[in-house]
Amino acid sequence: MMTKLKQFFNPIRPNSNSFDSLIGAGTFVSGNISVKGTLRVFGCVEGEFIKSNEFCNDDTLIIAEGSTIKVESVEVPHIIVEGILTVTDLKACHSLKISKTGSINAKSVQVNELEIEKGAIISCENFKNGFK
Repeated sequence: MMTKLKQFFNPIRPNSNSFDSLIGAGTFVSGNISVKGTLRVFGCVEGEFIKSNEFCNDDTLIIAEGSTIKVESVEVPHIIVEGILTVTDLKACHSLKISKTGSINAKSVQVNELEIEKGAIISCENFKNGFK
């Protein structure tokens, strides 16, 4: 039993069902957010930034289906988009996954690894692959 709990809450390689922190459905957050571990958003977020304390670690942002985020900057190593993300600058030094229910509208996107499921929507003016 302990092994299953340890795997479920392991922030190193989180799956879309695990998290360390969450913003619940029906919750509106206005402000800046620093991510440590895995943050799963079910509600709405508006602000200047969502970022990891240490860029290029294993922190993860999961934007759940039905949630909405509108910020100037997102800088988190792993990002999974199942909801709607509107952002000026998006940086994922490890991976960005957009599920079939996900939508991104961005001015600039920079990623190392990109996965887009059929049905996903992405609109951006500038796309850069890699961090050098």
